[in-house]
Amino acid sequence: MIDAPSAPAPATRWPAWRRNLWVLWIANFLTSVGLMALLPFFAPFVRQLGETDPRRCELWAGIIVGAGPFMAAVLSGFWGAVGDRVGRKRMVIRALCAITIFVGAMALARAPWQLLVLRIWQGAFSGYVAPTLTLVSVLAPLDRQGRVGGSLQTSVLAGAVMGPWLSSLVEPAIGYGGIAFVCALLSALSAAIVAAFVVEPPRAAPVVPARRGVTRMFTDATRELGRALRRPGIGGLLVALLLVRTASASVNPTLVTHVETLLGGISVEAHRIASWVFSAQPLATLVFLPVFGRLADRRGSRIVLLTCVLCGALATLAQAFTHSAWTLGAWRLVAGGFLAGVLPASVAATAHGGSADRRGGELGLTFSALTFGLAFGPWIGSAIDAYFGYPNLLLASAALLFVAFVILWRPRSVASSPQAAAGSVAPPAA
Repeated sequence: MIDAPSAPAPATRWPAWRRNLWVLWIANFLTSVGLMALLPFFAPFVRQLGETDPRRCELWAGIIVGAGPFMAAVLSGFWGAVGDRVGRKRMVIRALCAITIFVGAMALARAPWQLLVLRIWQGAFSGYVAPTLTLVSVLAPLDRQGRVGGSLQTSVLAGAVMGPWLSSLVEPAIGYGGIAFVCALLSALSAAIVAAFVVEPPRAAPVVPARRGVTRMFTDATRELGRALRRPGIGGLLVALLLVRTASASVNPTLVTHVETLLGGISVEAHRIASWVFSAQPLATLVFLPVFGRLADRRGSRIVLLTCVLCGALATLAQAFTHSAWTLGAWRLVAGGFLAGVLPASVAATAHGGSADRRGGELGLTFSALTFGLAFGPWIGSAIDAYFGYPNLLLASAALLFVAFVILWRPRSVASSPQAAAGSVAPPAA
């Protein structure tokens, strides 16, 4: 009784892509709340497991936080291409179930190395944002791609705002192991919601039964990823996205300990203030992300990316010279507001000029770049903080953003938007 995605007028009030958008928004929000109640606090989690050396706590936190995204980045493009062939809905459920199993097992961890092993396995099989975005993107009109990417990302950001706040409330009672168990429950609920309510769009080309072997599937997926990499405008964008995400992720694993230092020591009140300082950047991103999504569709991806990266670099640079937790939080608000435009603009740039049946692989490459940044950032950031201090870490983060701006400034570094290409292809009507 659900109209086919290609059906005309009767389905226009509630098209399949819009239904999927709302269902996946709820699922992503629940999962993000659970994850972000835990991920910013691995340094105190390691301390709770018995590690007393502050420098070792910071290094462990960076390694653990970065291990999951690294494995996810290695396999993100492959999972996206596999999803193009066997179904995106299955990929979403697979990712959510992996979070349920491996993050839930962190509640039983008794040593930092056990957290590391579980994060590696979680990263190898999770990575839920890219397949959810693909599931909506392939049915959405081309001139809505930036807005779709922005709207869906707000679910993750809303969870990033609520997660640390939830952690500050319940951690004194249940500890970080209990928070890991809560995260697993929320992910399991999200998987059930996706399984029950998401509409799977038809694929453009049916899968040939003889090609369903694992080895052949891997070969075909790798070949499709190679075609996507050769598309004009993809290479420079991927490098810039890697640098942007590395810069923004490098400051996160040890931010809580830095705020504790600014406030004079470890306490419940310091933990609560650190939670709000951490949430400042995703809160601003949540507010401004839909705005930049619309701008990317109307004004073009490249101008949005250039503006956001440059202003984000300046706001990050200012944080290096602050000595107050509240001032640090204020500058994180500014940085988050501008860096909000990076994801929707990059999604729009990736979608323009590509075919819908290969979009999973192309978006998978985009998210691979972003996810590699999530891996390299914590590793680099925790090392710089441990040996040179947090202000120098912020200076390094700003420098990476300036380099990304220079790369994006180069001609043809970003694919054209529908408006930029309006002389040749008119975007479909809204």
